[in-house]
Amino acid sequence: MRGMPDPSGGRFDAAGDFDRFFDESYAGHISDLRLGTLGKVDPYAATEMRPDRMRLLLADIELALPAAKPGPERRGLLRLKAMAETCAALPKSTMVWIGD
Repeated sequence: MRGMPDPSGGRFDAAGDFDRFFDESYAGHISDLRLGTLGKVDPYAATEMRPDRMRLLLADIELALPAAKPGPERRGLLRLKAMAETCAALPKSTMVWIGD
């Protein structure tokens, strides 16, 4: 989807800036949070998630938000939350993560 309403204002097409929540090799990784769905995202390749996984992803986002740094990281998680909510509401949709 293009031009989704941004929870922080304006519009957005992607979410990012929260790498430390899913990439264990990232120096700032949050290892004490149990982020099972975010933990399955491959930071170096494409990962696809169907709507049936969005409930678990949204739970991970709720766990991550209190630990998020203010600014881009928190904004990125809020955008990811909006994307997950949209995907959950569209049964034929797919959320695609594009790694580095």
